[in-house]
Amino acid sequence: MTISRAPQVFPRAEYLRRLAAVKAEMERREIGALVVSSPSNITYLTGHTAYSSYVPQGLVISLHKEEPTFIMRRMDAPAAVHQTFLAPSNVIGYPEDLIANPEGRDGYDVIIDFLHDHGLAKRGVGLEPGFLTLKTGQAQEKFKKRLSNVKVVDFSKAVDWIRLVKSDLEIHILREAADIATAAVLRAAEVIRPGLREADAVAEIAATLVRGANGKPGTALAHLLLCASPRTGTAHIRWTEDVFRN
Repeated sequence: MTISRAPQVFPRAEYLRRLAAVKAEMERREIGALVVSSPSNITYLTGHTAYSSYVPQGLVISLHKEEPTFIMRRMDAPAAVHQTFLAPSNVIGYPEDLIANPEGRDGYDVIIDFLHDHGLAKRGVGLEPGFLTLKTGQAQEKFKKRLSNVKVVDFSKAVDWIRLVKSDLEIHILREAADIATAAVLRAAEVIRPGLREADAVAEIAATLVRGANGKPGTALAHLLLCASPRTGTAHIRWTEDVFRN
């Protein structure tokens, strides 16, 4: 099956610039490979935004290869081919029998196998252990056990710090996103009034966020939260069928 390629928010050169910055940090820390597991960092380095981080996945970066290799659940691989700048050969889908596998094997085993099979573990491997711990308590231990003879380096937050330095193109996209956020705030100010259901207000705000501004549509929505009177002190809760009050 031929998979179409989506329009890229950023050109290939921008992703390669970001990868070059990551590789420079890898060189500084004397590692030859890095496994990126944070979804935000994977998005930053590839353009992938599909929801696939609910199961093990990882972006393997090698100092000696221009493009990284994205290893993920097989059913999610077509979305990565569609969305990212990566060549299809650099998107690897692991089989479904590794989901809830009774013997304990999972997608992280495929990533570790890949590191060994391609000789990427010889110089040292960087991991983002904080996210591995969040996903499953055994993931970090699995890497330590199966890479016991390898220098494993904590690469936590390293990509996050690299992301702080923005290119001119990134700043332009940030301003477009800010315009969408402004449109949503203005729409909220227009519709919120005493007697209106909270659910109806959120529907209008969400529609504006998706519709976008200045011809640019929104993309994924963050969790929509609304703490309105008499619950203004209850942070991080959803809207209700209650109405706004004076």
